Amino acid sequence: MNNKGCCVTCGYLSLRAKRVGHMRPHAGYFEVEQPERENPRASFDFPPGETNALHPGELVCFRHAAALPDEIAEIASSTGISEDEAARVTIYKDRACQRWSKYEPGLEPHQHFIEINARRSPRPRHHTWTVHDSYT
Repeated sequence: MNNKGCCVTCGYLSLRAKRVGHMRPHAGYFEVEQPERENPRASFDFPPGETNALHPGELVCFRHAAALPDEIAEIASSTGISEDEAARVTIYKDRACQRWSKYEPGLEPHQHFIEINARRSPRPRHHTWTVHDSYT
């Protein structure tokens, strides 16, 4: 199976703290490391950011190309499989996603985004003035 275009191989697959009421206890998107990619669950307990406490988190797309928690719930509901099995189906789904970018271990999704854009943009050109240059 070619996993290009699948969330499981994308650098934008993220963990995010679940909402508690109308708020999230922690902001930010965090790396989904290889073991969690290989054995996805619908909900993870993880320490977001620099906290030392575990919080419930869910799989999301940093680029908002897919509503993963909604897809997981829909697949679990419509097929009768567990939400953890539905998480696997969801992130292994061949999406041919236009925002897909190869996962690079060790990079948080925001860092991944910055790195990819830096590689794609041409370097700024600096002009060095010489005595022969005109000001007009």
